[in-house]
Amino acid sequence: MRYLHKQLSLCAVVVGSSVVISGGVQAQTITDLFNTGVDAGKVKVLPGNTTTTDLHYTSAANVFVEQSPNGSWAGSADSNYIANDGGDGSSVNGGVYSLAYSTTFTLPLNTNLSSVSIAGQWSTDNSGSNILINGTPTGLTSPGFNSFTNFVLPIGSYQTGTNTLTFNWANAGGPGGLNVRFTTMTYTTVATATPEPGVTALLAGLGVSLAGIARRRRRR
Repeated sequence: MRYLHKQLSLCAVVVGSSVVISGGVQAQTITDLFNTGVDAGKVKVLPGNTTTTDLHYTSAANVFVEQSPNGSWAGSADSNYIANDGGDGSSVNGGVYSLAYSTTFTLPLNTNLSSVSIAGQWSTDNSGSNILINGTPTGLTSPGFNSFTNFVLPIGSYQTGTNTLTFNWANAGGPGGLNVRFTTMTYTTVATATPEPGVTALLAGLGVSLAGIARRRRRR
């Protein structure tokens, strides 16, 4: 019996000192989150004509990549403005409307949800009233189109699988549009404990030893 206790103690010491933590230390990039007005390769789309639709944002109607009116909108090398017509966003209802534009992205099942970090900038003509994460409002706003406003999305509303970001914005007349660009899109995975190969072998050997001890005890 003392031999059995010794073996178990040795096993506990080795296992306790040989666990390798893996899978939770390196940040991963959210690859399926896109700026407004880009193609599948995340390259900025030039409007060119009135039929260029955005591939990644949706609303109650078609979402078009917009033409900047007289270059007055804040510029970006990796995103473009989008709105509800193929011109400058002014042809529907004289440019007076409130819209919600949504985009989706995915997080794997082993995501550490408290590690999700999404930040960026947005610009709106005329104003942005909120950003929602899976329907939960963040209270973040955008005051206008002359420059970009930074945003950092809070944690607490993300989920594994599909996530939806919704940008609420409004136009007060004339040209209108929404421009969103992401600067940070990362997460880490949940760490898992993996025994080293030597520990696995030790556990297998211990099992054989215990079986032998049990047989000897039965013969007595």
